[in-house]
Amino acid sequence: MSQAEEYRKIFAPVELKAKSIVYAQTWGHLAPEKNTTYRSQLLFAVSTYNTFGVCLIKEDLPNSPWMFDAINDWLGGFSELDPGFYKVNVTFRNFRFWGKPLKIEIE
Repeated sequence: MSQAEEYRKIFAPVELKAKSIVYAQTWGHLAPEKNTTYRSQLLFAVSTYNTFGVCLIKEDLPNSPWMFDAINDWLGGFSELDPGFYKVNVTFRNFRFWGKPLKIEIE
């Protein structure tokens, strides 16, 4: 194991705890409320290299670092999607998303 890997292994839990404290102290008032259901629409793009980019979020979702992480983690689970633009009606509750992406054909 390299020295960098050892440091990562040692400091990762400390950094994760510090990050969660900073998030809560700075943006805690923006966090999605527990046991509250949010519904919205997302428009996102999948590149030819299987990377994702959120293009539009309807304003019904809280804007916070937690939402950013949750959206990107959820979209990362769609690695089988072909490149293109997709629209999805989403339901979000307790940091979990549900919804089925539909491809938008562009001429």
